[in-house]
Amino acid sequence: MDHLSQQQIVALVDDRLDDAEEHLHNAHLAVCTRCRNEVTLQRSLGRIVHELPLEKTSQRFIERTMKRVLHAGKQSFSYKVLQHVSSVAAMAAVLVVLGYILSSPSELFVETDNSATSEMFTAWKTFYTNVQSALSQGTAQVSKAVTSQTTTPASKIITTTLLVLVGLAALDRFVLQKMVRTKM
Repeated sequence: MDHLSQQQIVALVDDRLDDAEEHLHNAHLAVCTRCRNEVTLQRSLGRIVHELPLEKTSQRFIERTMKRVLHAGKQSFSYKVLQHVSSVAAMAAVLVVLGYILSSPSELFVETDNSATSEMFTAWKTFYTNVQSALSQGTAQVSKAVTSQTTTPASKIITTTLLVLVGLAALDRFVLQKMVRTKM
């Protein structure tokens, strides 16, 4: 004869079974003395536990316990930095590719004869020109603040890359991490 498992007995005692399962288990208990004794024991243990008085813990115990829990959850600065290195590397790679594209438009924009492609090419070229001029203006303003020397395309790319990395790191730190914490 198969006996009820410990999980089935606990589920029966805690009233976590649907009607069909409860009926099936009760039918088994009617013929199995071993399982019936186990269910009786579990129910009496539950009653005894509920009848026990609650002990009041001291404030010092609560403070020591919370200190340990909170300390275990803290991560070192180096761990936090290493945790985000891959994100920063991916952002840097995207910015390097973007910088290359923005600094070499002549190789990228070779017109073709296809009319559908030509319309898309014109739209892309317009978008590219607008983005390049906006980035150039922003880079020029930042470069004037940093140095009075004439800026080169390489320094514009480096400055823009650094500014975007700082912006993305701030976005990750102050917005995305808080969103992740609130969802958990």
